Amino acid sequence: MVPQLLESNGAHAGRVHPLPYGLHVLGRGSEVTVPLEHEDVSRRHAELDVGPDGVRVRDLGSKNGVRVDGVAVEGEAAVAHGQVIALGELMLTLSHPASQVARVLARAGETTMTTTATHDHEPATRGGLWLPLLGVLVFGGLVAAMLLL
Repeated sequence: MVPQLLESNGAHAGRVHPLPYGLHVLGRGSEVTVPLEHEDVSRRHAELDVGPDGVRVRDLGSKNGVRVDGVAVEGEAAVAHGQVIALGELMLTLSHPASQVARVLARAGETTMTTTATHDHEPATRGGLWLPLLGVLVFGGLVAAMLLL
């Protein structure tokens, strides 16, 4: 499941913004990756760094600031699953279930490796199936020969 930001209040309450892993700029400007239509939001208000283990938020010098669960962000701050990011009066709730699972496993002493599926690889070709098919045929022939003896 891709992390998401949910607009919790304002004219677009309920709107969901998917957050694929990587850097995202939140704001009202045309060059942002997460467009937010609210009078308290600057053109380039904040930056989110989204990864498999969680999210970090950084204020980009906005007029109304950034708060996480009511605490003003000075520099950069971590944001966990379920926490609220406030840009002025606009409230955004973070949904990042994968980071929550990773955190629970880490607390239990479990070490895991997170992988991310990408779709930039070449699809399998038919030529790649000849070797396994040949192996099945040879094995089948050996089993048949053993049964006939």
